[in-house]
Amino acid sequence: MKKFSLEISLSVTLDASQLWPDGDGPDNPTEDDVMELIEKCGGAESIIDDWSLGDNLDYHVIELKPLKKEDPVK
Repeated sequence: MKKFSLEISLSVTLDASQLWPDGDGPDNPTEDDVMELIEKCGGAESIIDDWSLGDNLDYHVIELKPLKKEDPVK
């Protein structure tokens, strides 16, 4: 059976006003506050759609092929 490796990454920069558009965020937000917000919103998978971040996704697909006997093991 063929196997495939999927690598999906997302990189986006958001400021506090984009993370808390209603102005209800902490006065001095930290990384922990952002992590808590992401979890509160359903996790990383949920915010990709909910926050319209899908355009920032990058992905690659690689077919995994079995090693031939003459291929060296790495």
